[in-house]
Amino acid sequence: MGISTETQQFAQFLESVRAKASPPALDLAVVRDIVDTHASASTEPEGVTYADVDADGVPALWVIPEGADPDKALLHFHFGGSVAASISSDRKAAGHIAKAAGARSLVVSFRLAPEYPHPAQFDDAETAYRWLLAQGYEPRNIGSTGHSIGGTLAVALPLRLLAKGEAAPPGRSSASRRGPTSPSATRRWTRTRNSTRCSAGTSSSSSERLGCRTPAWTSPTPTSAS
Repeated sequence: MGISTETQQFAQFLESVRAKASPPALDLAVVRDIVDTHASASTEPEGVTYADVDADGVPALWVIPEGADPDKALLHFHFGGSVAASISSDRKAAGHIAKAAGARSLVVSFRLAPEYPHPAQFDDAETAYRWLLAQGYEPRNIGSTGHSIGGTLAVALPLRLLAKGEAAPPGRSSASRRGPTSPSATRRWTRTRNSTRCSAGTSSSSSERLGCRTPAWTSPTPTSAS
């Protein structure tokens, strides 16, 4: 059996990443450009449209599947270790997740370090959530998803709000760890994919039983995951 077209295309993609990343001492602008090309390795979701939006000063992208429930929304946060990636990097992934959930997804373009150090990223996540509330979405109808550092934001947002005594946005937050994106990384990787879910309710007692409440909010340690 021959090599599939998809496999050949992915191999070409990995080779292009290797070529771009091979020069020593890459500056941050080049790294960000390379990371943004990762979206080309994923498929375009069918039946999904997009619309740029200003979420109270935070750039964002509405991902709108056909037939999506107008009363429900997701907040989606991209990968990149808080220093790289963008809305473009996660647009397709957010589209597939939104289709599966049957809800709109707001992909958040949070500020990046080092230009905007921690906790700017967490502040932007909260701002985007409060913008959704201003659009008429109820906390119980908002969920959060994310890749890598975006997964940290997806889980940290409800914890941050619960620590303030507010209703947590999602019924469930889902976070995933990305796999390798280059041949060398593939060889080092041992197929470890971690999934974290935190069910958060409006009742502090039930939240504590579910492990979704902390006695006091402490900003998470910045992560280098990408």
